[in-house]
Amino acid sequence: MRTPFTALQAKVAVATLAGLLALAHAPARAGLLDISYSGTVTTFTFGGMPQDVQVGDVVSVHLRMNTDALIDITTTANAFYGTTYAKVQATRLDAAGASLSLGIHGHAFTPADHIPFLDNSAVGMTGPFAFFLNGGFGGISYFGLNATGNGFSTKGLAPEPFDFAGGSFAAAGPSYAGYFDPASLHITAVPEPASALLLAAGLAALTLRRLRATA
Repeated sequence: MRTPFTALQAKVAVATLAGLLALAHAPARAGLLDISYSGTVTTFTFGGMPQDVQVGDVVSVHLRMNTDALIDITTTANAFYGTTYAKVQATRLDAAGASLSLGIHGHAFTPADHIPFLDNSAVGMTGPFAFFLNGGFGGISYFGLNATGNGFSTKGLAPEPFDFAGGSFAAAGPSYAGYFDPASLHITAVPEPASALLLAAGLAALTLRRLRATA
């Protein structure tokens, strides 16, 4: 015969219930997407002798964006870039709930490293931003200089090239260029609290069942 719950088991049950209630009252995550993609360094463009970055190295991009915060910049973007997209939208990656991280051979870049550049003022954005082109993700616009003096820039509209300058933006370089690979694009919707609630409930039930089985 199974014995009644111990004090520890009761505490686990109470804590689990509290967690489920907290999830049930969590704010909605409507429109949040986690996006990742990568590219490859294809060219050593100018500057001094190559340092740690080499042709063939991979550049990785990870970001979270809110599609509910997209604004229409079709007219200004097409005028600035010389494109003819039917619809261009953008959303900031330095806003609350959004995020961005870029990495190449141990060098890291974030929104905090971004320096406002020409396209920022042209499309009315003050920081790095993500593009949606004709309803689909089209890349990011970023121009950054991190604390170690390395620079990274990408133009935003597809096809999306990037440049990495090791040490500075000066001619001393070295500087590399490449392109992102659209085939590497991976987009995942951030789960709504209801989905997380169901998952937590299932885990809680499994935990309590195991506790009772060992009682």
